[in-house]
Amino acid sequence: AGILRQCEVKILERGDGYEVIERKVLKKESVTRDPAVVAREDIEKIGKFWVSLVRKDLPKHQKNFISYYRKQLQDSKKFAEYCQREVKYRGMRSLKLMKAAPMRIRKLARDMVIFWKKVDREQADLRKKEEKE
Repeated sequence: AGILRQCEVKILERGDGYEVIERKVLKKESVTRDPAVVAREDIEKIGKFWVSLVRKDLPKHQKNFISYYRKQLQDSKKFAEYCQREVKYRGMRSLKLMKAAPMRIRKLARDMVIFWKKVDREQADLRKKEEKE
């Protein structure tokens, strides 16, 4: 479509305002290349590819790997710190609970005494009302 090719043109018939032509596309002559030359060119291409890979891609991937490794180290350090804080916090909390336990027990006992006195008083009032009736 967009490729220009050389053609051999043969005019078959000419008339008044027209021509009949025959076109033949010229065949390319197949060039047989020496296999040693082809192998050498392939090796050179592979060498160029490896050089470009080592110069461009390898440093980029090394940089990415190092940044990933550093981020992983930072994250693990943060996680370890948070674990230490949590363990410390839970230990402090249990100590606080143990220190506050006697006061809570006293308060609970006081509340229980008040509750049972109130219940006894209500029962005594009920008995008095029943005796009166």
